Amino acid sequence: MKERTKLDVEVFDLNKYKQIVLREPELVFPQKPPKRTTHTLRMFDGWGTKTDTATISLFNQLIEEACQDRVFDSDEMRRLSEIGIAKKVAVQQLKTALSDLVKHYYKDNNISWDEYKDLEEIAKLFGLNSSGFFPIIKEVVPELKIVCFTNDLTVNGQNVDRYETLFPWAVCNGFLPSDSVTKQTNLVVNCGPKNSVTGKITKAQAYGIEVTHISDFLKGKQPLFLGNK
Repeated sequence: MKERTKLDVEVFDLNKYKQIVLREPELVFPQKPPKRTTHTLRMFDGWGTKTDTATISLFNQLIEEACQDRVFDSDEMRRLSEIGIAKKVAVQQLKTALSDLVKHYYKDNNISWDEYKDLEEIAKLFGLNSSGFFPIIKEVVPELKIVCFTNDLTVNGQNVDRYETLFPWAVCNGFLPSDSVTKQTNLVVNCGPKNSVTGKITKAQAYGIEVTHISDFLKGKQPLFLGNK
């Protein structure tokens, strides 16, 4: 016969009465909550045709909910389909919401790396790539320049991770770091040997975009802290 699980018994006095509370023992390994699937609006195809004020209000409420945890789950995507808002109207509302967040973060005349990452995360959630994301930031802070780094930056024989080092440094120094060169790009920085050529450099030259070397780019700016890898 299997040994029965012993229940915990807690006895306490309450106004001269004795009350016994039986508790089932807690699970040693609690079950994990069901995993939420994260969606973005880039591939969403459930747009409708509604453009009225009530529909826009429902849409904005749903967007607010999704932004609370930075997740569009399956239930929220289903509700979005039911709202039936027109795509053109929805995209404008999304851009306005992102612009409002940029303004909020820029109240201190600075956008930190953590704030930038959050803006980037929400832009991806909204289905916006850098070509749609950067203009929204530049509408609020027009002096920010879009910079693209090319070639690997090597220090003491080790490659420096762009996203962990160069991108945060760029944001803290008033730049918008990008992985690609477009006509919106303001500057391309060569992190490799001087006079070396990459596809990004060739593209930048074709667009008439300034190309500079990392050693010249860093002059007069905050130090680039590489940390220990």
